Order: sequence, then structure tokens, then C-alpha cells
Amino acid sequence: MRYRCADCERDVTGRAWTQPCLCGGTYRVCVDSDETFYRMPDRPGLPQFDPLKDWRIKFLQLSWNLSRLEREYNSSVRLPPEAVRDTVAATLRCCVDLADWLIAGPEPRSVTAGNLERLLHSDPLRVAAAFCGRDGEAASVRLAPVPFAPTARFWIEHDRPGAKPVRYDALDLARRCGLAWRQFLAAYGVVPPSWDG
Repeated sequence: MRYRCADCERDVTGRAWTQPCLCGGTYRVCVDSDETFYRMPDRPGLPQFDPLKDWRIKFLQLSWNLSRLEREYNSSVRLPPEAVRDTVAATLRCCVDLADWLIAGPEPRSVTAGNLERLLHSDPLRVAAAFCGRDGEAASVRLAPVPFAPTARFWIEHDRPGAKPVRYDALDLARRCGLAWRQFLAAYGVVPPSWDG
């Protein structure tokens, strides 16, 4: 049998009966053990419910990747360009994947797939989505090393049909994506997690 919190509808299966939910609620509702209870309506391209995709974990991963990229950019030691390139790619993928994780579970309820689609189709996340092949346009995005930088740094070159090509500093774009996520979550009353607890 599976149980959910009667107040916020989080899955609380496996929690001790004396331990309250993360929202503080103590009442539980027994739900059908069939996983389809949690699934979103079947629509092409939408992920199904996955209890292992807790969006807070993905948000913390994004924060960690961003701080790692900042450390690599500010390193006094010249790092291998491949390592920095991998961090840039991982950070941008995390920016886009967070959208999937936000709608893969039963929470936060205030965020919908349509809200996330609009966010991914607006700057700066549109560039990250194009980098991950999720923009729906015939845009070209590539990482280009900055040849005159004292440490390994990259530009992200974004070329959309009918528009002038744009070049972004990878760290600046990643920071702007992180800020866009924070503003988006705040607009829907969702408190992002932090490493401090």
C-alpha cells in the first residue's frame, strides 16, 4: 500500500507513522498501489511520474554545477579545456532537465507543463534548450574555446534561422539560467532548496 500526505499530497510511503510529512502534516491518505494514480495525463513528450525524480535534487545539482563552473573559471591553475567543457555541458543540461523533473512528480502543484514550456522557449533558457536539442527550432549551438583567456573558458555560439548569431560567455549564460529558474520558482510560490538545509 502507498500513502500520501492529506495536506500537500506528497508520497509518505515508508515514513514512520509518528514522523510528520515535510510540510508538517500528520494525516495520511491510503492510495492505490498502482503507479498510474500518480501519472500525468498521457500526452506526447511529457514524462511520466517517477518517484526518483525529486526536483529539489536536480535544483541542488544545478547549483553545484554552477558553483563548480565558477571555481573552474576563477582557478589560478590552467585546467584542461575538456574538463571545463564537460562542466559547461553538464550545467546547461541540468538547466533544461530541471523542467522535466519539476513535472515528473506530484509536486510542486502550482507549476504546469505549459509554464515550463514557455520558460524553455524564452531567453536565456532557450539557448540551453537549443544546446540540448530541445528548442524545436533549427538552431545551431556550439561551444567555442576563448583563445585569449588566461584559463580555459568557452563561448556558446547560438545561431537561429533568420536571426543574427549571438555569442554568450558560458559562465554568464549559466548564471542567467540559474537566476531565471529562481525567478520562475518564486513567481509560482515555490521555495528552492539550498545546501544549508
